[in-house]
Amino acid sequence: MRLFRFLILCCLCSFGIEALASPSNEEAQTTSHTDRKRIISGFSIGLTAHAGYAFSSSPEELFRNLSISNLPQIANLPKDGITMGVGAMIRLHLLDHLHLGLEGNFSHMPLMRNGSSLRNGWGGVLVNYYTEWGKVRPMIGASIGGGDVKRIYVPAEDVNAFAPGDSTTIYNASHTSTPYFYIDPYIGIEFVPKRLGLGLIIKVDYMLPFGSKTTGTLGQEIKESIKWSNLMSPTGPRLYIGLVLGK
Repeated sequence: MRLFRFLILCCLCSFGIEALASPSNEEAQTTSHTDRKRIISGFSIGLTAHAGYAFSSSPEELFRNLSISNLPQIANLPKDGITMGVGAMIRLHLLDHLHLGLEGNFSHMPLMRNGSSLRNGWGGVLVNYYTEWGKVRPMIGASIGGGDVKRIYVPAEDVNAFAPGDSTTIYNASHTSTPYFYIDPYIGIEFVPKRLGLGLIIKVDYMLPFGSKTTGTLGQEIKESIKWSNLMSPTGPRLYIGLVLGK
């Protein structure tokens, strides 16, 4: 009997010590919540507008269109231009120094003032490192993803663009579409007032698109697969300015 009472007493003592050593439910929830906050410290969404300068080594590289590559007037076509567009993003703030999120952008480059243009749409995953200097957040990062360039060529009104070897077909316009994947390094800065939660973002990027190349002649063209060694054009720097809402 005494042994039985002694065992019961030991069990009660052990349960009491464990209860004193382990945190309460509220403390455990608070600790778990604190750990979660350390990993995810906030989120934000943003809208941006951008403008930039994109260039190619030649008009052939800009238009990437075999149907006009043999035309005599292609030498007089532009090989660069101003590009403008808009974009959006959503981000998680991790460990108080990282942004991880998604972005999408659309850019338009008008050419020759006659309807010719390049329309570029892209989107992917973004990540950057940032630090805080009061209400200012300098950052450096990159995004990776995919996109597509739609290239439209409209000949001048006084030019009849005939297909090579065909004197009966006149091209009023020519259209090609070029898919690609990209790496887009950037640097930027954010101004984030703590109370309002609405901030200003300014960044500069230089996209590196990698796509497929088309070689040969019209009707016998050979399309290569998208690969790292084929850096596409046009490419160039862009300046983004926008609003960011979030913590």
